[in-house]
Amino acid sequence: MMDVSERQNRPSSGGDERTLCAPDGEPRCFGCCPPIRPAGYDPLDWAGSLRRELSDHRSRFLAGPTAWGRPVVGFTCWALGFLDRKGRRAGCLLHPAQNRGTDLRYLTGYQAKCAREKCLAAGVFEVLPPEGQEFWLPVAAGLSPLYYSSRRANPLFHLLLWGCRVLEDFRFRAGSLGWTVTELLWHVPELLDSSWNPRADRYLLGQVMAARACSTQSQWMKWIFVAAEELRLRAVERFVRPGRPSHGSPCGQTSGGRPFVHRLPIEAELADFLRLRFGWYRASLEEVRKVQDSLENWLNGFGAS
Repeated sequence: MMDVSERQNRPSSGGDERTLCAPDGEPRCFGCCPPIRPAGYDPLDWAGSLRRELSDHRSRFLAGPTAWGRPVVGFTCWALGFLDRKGRRAGCLLHPAQNRGTDLRYLTGYQAKCAREKCLAAGVFEVLPPEGQEFWLPVAAGLSPLYYSSRRANPLFHLLLWGCRVLEDFRFRAGSLGWTVTELLWHVPELLDSSWNPRADRYLLGQVMAARACSTQSQWMKWIFVAAEELRLRAVERFVRPGRPSHGSPCGQTSGGRPFVHRLPIEAELADFLRLRFGWYRASLEEVRKVQDSLENWLNGFGAS
């Protein structure tokens, strides 16, 4: 095992993969730590005590192995601490990137879980091309580790859930207009509007984009979310019975052996739309095709305003 002082002077990880956790090569997010945190946990809710904890954990870690190995419980992990003296970086003190490639996370008892933990936003970020990552990252510029790690405070956690296809379309159009990401979000604030659920609504937005790909930029910016909202309202009115539980299936029917929608040969975005907007967890492929046909017919009737 490396000497503590040697470990603290290690270089950053030499991997080429860029992550949302450490987009510039230095750790910025610890939102998934510890991996047994309670559901809905947001570090910003515990900012005061967390700062003290992160500082204390760093001090104990630097004191040597006799202070290591305590059980990990709920909100906290003894290996999560500030990575620098000024508290500008926070993360796992046992991570291989902090220890010249040596993974010491087994000391917590959760090495495998820590290694595979990844939020949905991070998954989207990793499939964006480098130019896309570079374009969207300034949205979180200047955030401290506590704010960057907060789903409430960091806009990227909402924005990235629109998915690669939607984000790349917006980026290309912004580029053709010479807009920065800040200017794009000024013109299209709906991308950050909490009344929209990106994971539920990205399928509809993608359909509108594809249907009107030849619109002028000015027309497109004005009507795309208007059209998507109209499409959403029509779909919910047509396929979800008001005042009746869905029972996870179309029109309040029992599941009747229907497959789970995520098991059907359909796009993941469509499955998310059916689950999160309709409450359909099970449906037949025929029922899903009816939804798609209706959406296509409505889309064909839309015109740019």
